[in-house]
Amino acid sequence: MFNYPAGVVKVSDKSKKATYRASLGYQAADDFFTYATYSRGFKSGGFNDQIGGFAAFGADLDAFRVAAQATKPETADSFEAGFKSEMFDNRLRLNLTGFYVKYNDLQKQLNVPIVVNGAPNQVTIFVNAASATVKGLEGEAMARLFEGFTLRGVLGYQDAKYDKYDAPTAGYDLSTAPLDRAPKWQWTVDGTYEVPLNSSFKLIANASAAYTAKNLNTQAIDDPLGNTYLNARTLVNASLTVSEVDDKYYVKLLGRNLTDERYRIASQNVAGLWLNSNFGAPRYYGVEAGFRF
Repeated sequence: MFNYPAGVVKVSDKSKKATYRASLGYQAADDFFTYATYSRGFKSGGFNDQIGGFAAFGADLDAFRVAAQATKPETADSFEAGFKSEMFDNRLRLNLTGFYVKYNDLQKQLNVPIVVNGAPNQVTIFVNAASATVKGLEGEAMARLFEGFTLRGVLGYQDAKYDKYDAPTAGYDLSTAPLDRAPKWQWTVDGTYEVPLNSSFKLIANASAAYTAKNLNTQAIDDPLGNTYLNARTLVNASLTVSEVDDKYYVKLLGRNLTDERYRIASQNVAGLWLNSNFGAPRYYGVEAGFRF
């Protein structure tokens, strides 16, 4: 039986900020378009509604009252420039974008170690602890190599770094860690071949591979050895579809994660005792049928 502390933690807050966007475009030729944009966005502050969970175990109510305060809004100033083009009678499409994003009052989730009834534990808090800069390139290409066959590719690169990262009781320079969930490289290659079977039906074969580089998932506040990462992964998918020529209905045989890659989609260090991880789906096959009204 627990002795709950007297009183209830009550907090309230509100936030509002203007957002805006400006864009310029120039049609340099029929098949070449350039553009540049600037936008200001914000993410409103939030609460961790589970912050008081340890209060029932004798933790300091005043400490949780401070920890339960809402974060301030996070703002982002985003600059983009690029072009969109088509060549060889629309058989080749090439798009390229460069971006630069400046984040201020970055909202961070921190795992803070605490001791409850003499045993090590941790509590998750949300704070405005950092500013950061993310810059990179995104490229997309599509080519119709021969009748019925289309090859697509997407390549993304981003350099994401903290400008500063300050948090109370931090055990090391938190800004030395990479930004969480910001893989440096990502790419996808996708090929589709479509061929008519007769006047009523067609066959569509598709295969794709998608790569995501290693990236930080959660960051520990006391020791960088407590940081958790999602390993690099390449997922291979394929499908074979028989469809009515007007796409009104279809039957699809599909396979996902064909190489049976074992990969984490989330991972968190729990007080240095174990990792709490969620894994992506293993290799599987299926049949899908659908129709359009």
